[in-house]
Amino acid sequence: LYSPNIGLYLVDNEGRVLASAGEGRLFWSNYQVDLKPLQAALASGSDEPVQGDDPDGEGKRCLVAARPIQSGGQQVGWLYVVPMSGEVASYVPGLMRSYAMRTGITVSLTTMEIFAVTILPPILRDLRAEHPGIHIQLDTSDEQRDLASGAADIAIRSSKQPTGAGLVGRRTADNPWTVYCSRDYADRHGIPHSREQLAAHPFIGGGGGVWGPYQAWLRQYGLEDSVVMKYDTGTGLLAGVRSGMGLTILPAFIADREPDLIRCIPPKKEDTTGLWLLTHERLRHVPRVRLVLDFLAKELTRLAREG
Repeated sequence: LYSPNIGLYLVDNEGRVLASAGEGRLFWSNYQVDLKPLQAALASGSDEPVQGDDPDGEGKRCLVAARPIQSGGQQVGWLYVVPMSGEVASYVPGLMRSYAMRTGITVSLTTMEIFAVTILPPILRDLRAEHPGIHIQLDTSDEQRDLASGAADIAIRSSKQPTGAGLVGRRTADNPWTVYCSRDYADRHGIPHSREQLAAHPFIGGGGGVWGPYQAWLRQYGLEDSVVMKYDTGTGLLAGVRSGMGLTILPAFIADREPDLIRCIPPKKEDTTGLWLLTHERLRHVPRVRLVLDFLAKELTRLAREG
């Protein structure tokens, strides 16, 4: 990326200039540049230089460009670029894209752990193969993250209707939750085929964020006392039912793809949720987010069609 016709600066996340490289380029100690014009340009998907602060002197303005510097999945600063002439400025968008491809562009994705360890790994593998410059930072907490505050760029959620300020997205699949057991359990204890028969079987409870509605469902059918073990996550529910310990509720989008699991009873229409792919409205047209959104939508829709 280095050229004597381009001034390069290392800038921290507050805009303080830390170091420089470039023929004849200097910077004022403790000088701080305004990053807002660059952040706005990047948010709009533009790689073109914009008018900004020149680190070579207080009060000077010039064409500038910048890219975030990532380390360990976190942004630690900025590469701040000053082209020396209009002709050189025309090359800067290509240089910025080249830098981004070599260093990686991070997109943060949040979803429940049960989705992250089952359906997502092959999808993210294929995303990486097709777009090697995209790095995914995956948050597998069952706690719902606030996209409006910037906690993540994209969310995959299972819900009837997503809630949250400024969310946009699409429903990629139906995702009802219902009761499953393992084939081993069915061979030893039989398969309950009605809600009345469920009372004769042990249940695995918990599931983190799903425990509230799950517990309410158990209470509705008088099954709360049938819970013999609780896990903190949905992944724990999946592990428990695979072991043959008892019955549990799981999302059909995942459980119906598990060869060792059997659906015991059909879900009620009112129990049907959707699998939603979401982002915040301010990010919907940002190229890195749009690319990952479109790829995930394509793959999740394909899985839904395959059943």
